[in-house]
Amino acid sequence: MFSERNWQQKRQLIAEAIAAVAKKFTEEPASFLSERDVQSFLFYELFSRFDENEYKQSRKEKHEHMHVFSKGEFLVNPVKTEYRARGTPPIDIVILSEDDDKDWWRIPIRVGIEIKLRQDRRNLSALALGDFQKLTRYAKESAGSKFTGLCLLFSHIQPSGDLDIENSNLEGRSILVNPPLNAIVDQIHENAVSILAFTHSLGDRW
Repeated sequence: MFSERNWQQKRQLIAEAIAAVAKKFTEEPASFLSERDVQSFLFYELFSRFDENEYKQSRKEKHEHMHVFSKGEFLVNPVKTEYRARGTPPIDIVILSEDDDKDWWRIPIRVGIEIKLRQDRRNLSALALGDFQKLTRYAKESAGSKFTGLCLLFSHIQPSGDLDIENSNLEGRSILVNPPLNAIVDQIHENAVSILAFTHSLGDRW
């Protein structure tokens, strides 16, 4: 699924997909009226970019769910939505790790992405807290395995300063607002959870 080879290239692919969604959100904020709208578009951008990284995995009889597929080999894109692993609540979008000896529904997550859409004046850091804690908990439970977490916030309201983007419960992490592509790449760390926010430029109301 997610090969550790060419990690830098894969960081770039992830960042480009996020930047494409952020650009569309900036240009057409009214096209995104729910988190599902954002999630669907980001899934498409990631799925398309990771299409060349599909790999063949053989069905194994010992896996209890595999009876839904016929015997043989299947190409599996590593990008998934609403995926659970290690008993965690579903994560909005994931990129699965390389693990050929696992049931397809239980492969460890290499990259986990949680999404929030803000359409009112709720505090951005408070909005991010639940997702940050979910991804941080998964990272701790995955000790010994590489994991990258990204909390993505899309806001129809401009941030209102430091009080909006800093929170002690976020373990000292600030929210990076409207980062350019190179800064997005820099925020995709191994064994860390980062928080990025994107807002459109049409003012408080549109």
